[in-house]
This record gives sequence, C-alpha cells and structure tokens, in this order.
Amino acid sequence: MKKLIGFLLVITSFFLINIEAFAEEDTTCNYKSKAALSKAAYNADANYTIKKDENGKYYFEISVYNITDEIYAVITNDINDSEILIYNNMTANNNYKFEVHDTATIINYVVHIRANKYGCNDEFRKINISKPRYNDLSEIAICKNDVMLDYTYCKTWINRYFQETREDIIEKINNQFTKKKITTTTACITCKQNDEALEKVKKQQMVKLAIIIGLIIGVLLDIGVIILLIIRLKRYEI
Repeated sequence: MKKLIGFLLVITSFFLINIEAFAEEDTTCNYKSKAALSKAAYNADANYTIKKDENGKYYFEISVYNITDEIYAVITNDINDSEILIYNNMTANNNYKFEVHDTATIINYVVHIRANKYGCNDEFRKINISKPRYNDLSEIAICKNDVMLDYTYCKTWINRYFQETREDIIEKINNQFTKKKITTTTACITCKQNDEALEKVKKQQMVKLAIIIGLIIGVLLDIGVIILLIIRLKRYEI
C-alpha cells in the first residue's frame, strides 16, 4: 500500500511539474517564447502592387504576408485614425490583401506586427509602406519622350507633392526637354566626328599597309632578278 501511495505521489508530482512548465511557456512570455514570436514576426512582410480594374482605372493592392497563429498585424496610416486588424483566421494561406482606390493621395502605412500567444503582447516589428500618388503631368506629350521618362516631374508615380504651379512645372519640363535634346544632339555630333576620325585613321592605315606590301613585293622581285642574273653569270663562266 505504501508503495502504491508513493507511486501515485511520484506520478502526481510529475504532472504538476509539467503543468507548471506548460503554464510558464504559454503565459509568461519567456525568452524561448519571445524567440519563437520574433522569428514569426520577421517572416512577415508587406508591400503594394499597382493594378488596373476592368475599366482601365488604377488602384493599389496592399498585401500582408505570413500572418500566423502566433502573431497579428495592425495597419495604421498618416491620413486618418483608422486601423486594420489582421488575424490568421482572416487570411487566405496566411496572406491578407485589401484595395485602395485613392490614387491622388500619398499614404504612408505602418504595419505593426504584434504577438498573439504565450502571454506576450509586445510589438516585434514595423513595416513601412509608402503608397505614391499618380502624376497627371506624366501624360504630357514631352514627358512620354524616352529622354524624359526619369525626369522628376514626368514620372507616373511619385512620393511628393509639387510646390510650384502647374504652369511653372510645365515650363521646367520644356526647359529640361530642350537641354536633353541639345545634349543628345551634341552627343550625336561628337559620335559622328569620332566615327569620321576613326574612318580617316583606318584609311591612313590601309594606305600605309598597301605601301608596305608594295615595297615587300618590290624587294622580292628585285631579289628574284638578282638571283636570276647570278645563275646566268655562273652559266657563262662555265
């Protein structure tokens, strides 16, 4: 009987120890728990994609990836006080997407990756997304020229608001196009001059080569004549 009681006490102690260990792991947010949550948080990611709807209008698709059971995301922005909370049960294969149809406003999003397990409520990561705005000046004919595509005022999507008036910006675009055109033309003239100089050098080299070949042939002919003369002289001496 004493042995049975001792055995039961050992088994009970074992379960109590394991229960305490699991309770500590699940609720005290210890080092091991934080390490696991940190790994999950840094596997998360977010970005945007520019798309067109069936009417040909632009919109943004914001995507948040790898939201697991251990973490959740809170999306804030610098335009209003709204928040989007994303839990794993709201995702499709751990990924969540939403659309933004405002193309005229620059919106800076912050994706806060927070803990959702082990008693932790820490924020483990922040992911910044800056949604650009559409620049209608990019539709100007000059801006569609290849030399202007990378010019600040001609880019289709931009992350800034212009302080100048529309007229001033158009003047800057025209001036930049003129500069680019002059630069390109000058470059072409320089290229042409270089090509002409190279062609001239090639011709001079060909003339020199022809002269050298001619001299070599002449020398060989002279040697041949001399050899023939020597052979004949030897025959007469015999």
